[in-house]
This record gives sequence, structure tokens and C-alpha cells, in this order.
Amino acid sequence: MARPAMRQMMGHARLARTSLVAVADADLRRGPDGKVHFQRVNGHFADDGRYHVRPVAAQGSHQLAATAAADAMAVVPDGEGIEAGSEVAVLLLGGVS
Repeated sequence: MARPAMRQMMGHARLARTSLVAVADADLRRGPDGKVHFQRVNGHFADDGRYHVRPVAAQGSHQLAATAAADAMAVVPDGEGIEAGSEVAVLLLGGVS
């Protein structure tokens, strides 16, 4: 992982992205293929005090606008995906809203 090493060389104190457990407000579907998938999502803190996420419209690797619109990445393990209402690990790409 190059990012933590580069951040350390640049003098940053926090080397890794902030991660937390969120609630999926919509299904995060995928097919089993033996890999972990990172789905682009947008998140917010809801009235229940928990961080809730929804997938951005397009998930294809060529969808640069979708990548730019996402503020977090959901970590979806191998299998059929995450059902709405379930917990999912997320990596924040920027600040928390």
C-alpha cells in the first residue's frame, strides 16, 4: 500500500483513511467472484446517529463522474452483496457530512 508510506514521507500524522461501520440504505449487489469489491457510495449521518450510505448511480470503472461524486467506498465481501438495512464497512474519501 503506497498511500500510507507516501503520507508518512510527507509528514502527515494520519496515514490511513478513516473507516467506520455504516448502514446500507439500499442493496449493494455484486456477484461472487472470490474478491472483495469496493463500491462507490455517498453517506450521511441520520437521525439515529449512525452513518448511512447509498450507492452512486454507476459503478463501472469507466464512470469517472460517479467516482468524483462518491464520498466513501463500501467494502463488500465476496458473495451476493449487502442487503439494505445491513451494516457495511466503509472507507471515507473526504470529510464526514
